[in-house]
Amino acid sequence: MKYFFTLFIVLCFLEGFAQITEKEKMGDSGYSESSFLAFSKGREYDVLMDKSGLKDLLAPSFQLSSEQDASLFQDALNALYPPDTFAKKHVQYFKKDSDWCFVRDESFGDKKGFVVSVNSQKKIEKIEYKDKM
Repeated sequence: MKYFFTLFIVLCFLEGFAQITEKEKMGDSGYSESSFLAFSKGREYDVLMDKSGLKDLLAPSFQLSSEQDASLFQDALNALYPPDTFAKKHVQYFKKDSDWCFVRDESFGDKKGFVVSVNSQKKIEKIEYKDKM
């Protein structure tokens, strides 16, 4: 289990996170590997089944109201979902209307990443992962 305790995560989220990797033996010489992102619930961990579930784990005081807040949230996303070598050049964020877009990768001109909707008080109302932003 790999734990994620960075300043960025602590400032944005209530819970601690860990990456759990499960290896399953496949035949005599191979294995299958699956990784899951989990969050702490007291002394236990629960698997984050969907990226939109991040919204329920946000610190109540966290707002997305400025470039500085967006940069902090981007750093937290980078810790939780590190971009691979080829995706790093596409990682960026920008504001589009009342949404913040956090690009994690790009493929054939289509940006992939998180679209974060905020209300008039700058509180996050919805987090979605989209393959086309």
